[in-house]
Amino acid sequence: MMPEPVITPAGTLPAGIQLRLAQPADELLFPTCFPHRDPRQLREEFRRSLQPRAASRRVRLVAVDSANQPVGSGQLLRYPSSAEIADLGVAPAWRNQGIGSALVLTLTEFARLAGYSFVEIGVVVSNRPALALYQRLGFAWDREITRPGKEPAIILCKIFTPD
Repeated sequence: MMPEPVITPAGTLPAGIQLRLAQPADELLFPTCFPHRDPRQLREEFRRSLQPRAASRRVRLVAVDSANQPVGSGQLLRYPSSAEIADLGVAPAWRNQGIGSALVLTLTEFARLAGYSFVEIGVVVSNRPALALYQRLGFAWDREITRPGKEPAIILCKIFTPD
């Protein structure tokens, strides 16, 4: 099997970090990026996301270190009239080093190049660092949503201007 191509992100990454498309072999390594999630559930969601039907509606990126170990991940969900950046996570040891920014900027560019007029991203209200990051990257508050038994979330939106 040929290695996945490296994706050059919009922004800078720490030395040795690269972005690439997710591969099935990444399945066992994802708990590093999402330590607060149940590993079994995470693996099942990851497997489903790479199935052909699901993969046609999403782009899942992985940030890997020089040993090809995932240190971050995110995906772009593509709907008929909108796109959403989801499941963004960076391993705690790698936070605040530009990996989250690179993932968001690259997924945003994928949405723009696919012809969407905007892209959305959601964050729980208490995740102030992520909220600040998304606003710094040009996302603006759109709406707040409440979900039964879960913390309220904010949906932010970035509208693309014609070139």
